[in-house]
Amino acid sequence: MNKHHDRFPAVIGAMALLVAALAGTGVSRAFTVVARSRSEVSVGGKRLNEASSWLTAAIHEVHLLASDGASGDIFGSSVAVSGDTAVVGARSDDTSARFAGSAYVFVRSGGLTSQQAHLFASDGAYSDAFGVSVAVSGDTAVVGAWLDDTSAGANAGSVDQARRLA
Repeated sequence: MNKHHDRFPAVIGAMALLVAALAGTGVSRAFTVVARSRSEVSVGGKRLNEASSWLTAAIHEVHLLASDGASGDIFGSSVAVSGDTAVVGARSDDTSARFAGSAYVFVRSGGLTSQQAHLFASDGAYSDAFGVSVAVSGDTAVVGAWLDDTSAGANAGSVDQARRLA
């Protein structure tokens, strides 16, 4: 993991959530967010002040929070959006074990966005970092746990898949 991501997860998480907010606005851009310091954030290779013309034109739709969020969860460390569904990782959430991590599923319906699920590994253990990476496509989400201990060895990592039931 990039050392800057570890130092500024809130900045990167906020930018990723901005992408989620843009999902239904017709603004379509793919970009990478890099935080070198609190005052130097780049979007798509341009410093934030250079890229801000389209950022400031965006309409803020929602501010997502974990229903059981706590200090140190690192909610927003990873974000994925597909249609009206957003999956947000909280790689240090203590739901199943200290720093085991989790992921939250939010769905927008009728103009309202609400938390639909809280995902965590059934075998979550200390410092697995479940939620360090997330992806979503349609009704299927995958969540990475880069420090999960598996039969392959300590910190071998794993990915869990979850599917929304009708």
